[in-house]
Amino acid sequence: MLFVTIIAVTTAWLYYSSKNREADPRVVDARELYSHYDRYAQENNFTSVLSLLDSIDQVYLAVPHYVHSYERGVVDNNRAAVFLTIALFGDTMQRKLVPLQYDTLSFDSLLNIAEMYELRAIECYRNWKTKFDSLNKESIRTTIKTDFLSGLEEFSEKEQEAFLNRRTEEIVLAQVEVNRRLSVALTNLGVVYRHRENYERAAELYVEAIDLWDQNLDAINNLNVILNKPKQKRSFIEKLFPPEKK
Repeated sequence: MLFVTIIAVTTAWLYYSSKNREADPRVVDARELYSHYDRYAQENNFTSVLSLLDSIDQVYLAVPHYVHSYERGVVDNNRAAVFLTIALFGDTMQRKLVPLQYDTLSFDSLLNIAEMYELRAIECYRNWKTKFDSLNKESIRTTIKTDFLSGLEEFSEKEQEAFLNRRTEEIVLAQVEVNRRLSVALTNLGVVYRHRENYERAAELYVEAIDLWDQNLDAINNLNVILNKPKQKRSFIEKLFPPEKK
């Protein structure tokens, strides 16, 4: 289903073992929570997924360094995917899997909530790109050092150095990943507009998503639907060997 596809694209990179000594101890709980995420997503258990995302977000919000981090963009994109999926497929799902407070909302109301979270995710990614996209590894380390280490004073200098190095590496990886994440978010927003029958805006968003990540098959096929073109399928080789993250 759409939900599982979107979630898998945006969260696979997030799980880090809590046993890794170099991981920032302040957000290890958030990363550990993601170890339960795929199961809930595959079951379309929206009640558990939304609760999990709220818990993850609270962990990041509690540490100033992460308040405007790309991690929170991922959380909002996943929230948007939940509400988009409930809107599109909720009638075919077990009712117990949909949070009670959203079970009776109209299709349009669910699309509005999905749009809200998706716009937040897109803004987060774009702001993050503006800050970090052009920085090299050493510049990233210098930029985040004071802010990141604030609150880690109880740890030894060696431990702080390890935490800082790990965080720098994560941001370097995020530089490679952010276009793909933003592409997914734009695709989801395009789905919202397509189901509002605003096909011109939806097509613009799909094109922007494809420009950022030319292997975004969801965006390509959603655009093909608007253009009355046949959908593309992944080749057997592509299924065995997915494209590298960009």
